[in-house]
Amino acid sequence: MSNKTSEAQVADIIRDAQMPVTQSTLEWFEALYKGGAVIYDPDGGVRLNPKVREAMAAMHQILAGGDVEFVVKRKGDATFERLEAQFDRALEETNAANKLRDPDDGNILPYIP
Repeated sequence: MSNKTSEAQVADIIRDAQMPVTQSTLEWFEALYKGGAVIYDPDGGVRLNPKVREAMAAMHQILAGGDVEFVVKRKGDATFERLEAQFDRALEETNAANKLRDPDDGNILPYIP
């Protein structure tokens, strides 16, 4: 699967689900890719970095009612603060976009990328 195909598929999913995706969200996703969250295989396939995959599995446990424990064994570099700030900006913009899209809906939940 080429990068172009992947990008087109993501665009279709976003459009079909009518999920607001802001510029900050796209920048956060790009930072995740550049930071190594996704690994490109020689055949063109993509997969999550194994450590990121473990974190995703932990999130799935939480969402399924499980309990997990996180331990940061070694703090990262300044990339951590940059990613956190990008994520916060993306969430703020997305929440604002949600409210603009349907301001009368009292059940609007924040979209967390």
